[in-house]
Amino acid sequence: MAKPEGPNNLLSLALQGKAGGVEGCITKDPKNINSRSLKRGFSPLQCAACAETGATATMDVLIAAGADIKHQDMFGMTVLHVAADKENSEAIMKLITLPDIKSILEVTDEDGCTAIHYAASSGRLEIVTELMKLGAQHEVDNAAGQKPETLATEGEHAEVVALLQNGLPKAPGAEGGGEEEGED
Repeated sequence: MAKPEGPNNLLSLALQGKAGGVEGCITKDPKNINSRSLKRGFSPLQCAACAETGATATMDVLIAAGADIKHQDMFGMTVLHVAADKENSEAIMKLITLPDIKSILEVTDEDGCTAIHYAASSGRLEIVTELMKLGAQHEVDNAAGQKPETLATEGEHAEVVALLQNGLPKAPGAEGGGEEEGED
């Protein structure tokens, strides 16, 4: 017996990072673009963010077809939460280029965690850095009273702790390459 067509097939293909298959499902039934999984309410875009390979290509297909980046699953998580917690940083790097991404930067899940809480807890230095560059608030407590720094400390992620304590390094001058003083 063949697998049923429809949203579950789309979700499965997105989770596998199969952009071509996702595109085919959307072509067959465009209304499934923002379907939800039965178990936790993941959208195809959230599934794609979990893909170990093919995440960005699959996300490109879904975003071009109108996937809702503001979708929250049954636990209040957005695609940004999901991507911030994954080892594959390609998904988060794709998301931070989207024009509407700042609209979900401070969205909290049912535990009061933002994407930066997830990245800090998982020790994702590159992701914490990118979220901070976008303006993510890193001094905010979750429902348990934990800041991202607390979660990084508990996970023994020293580089993330240092970044959260010290902030982003100062960027060199935009035009002078950092040697602006004393160049008369």
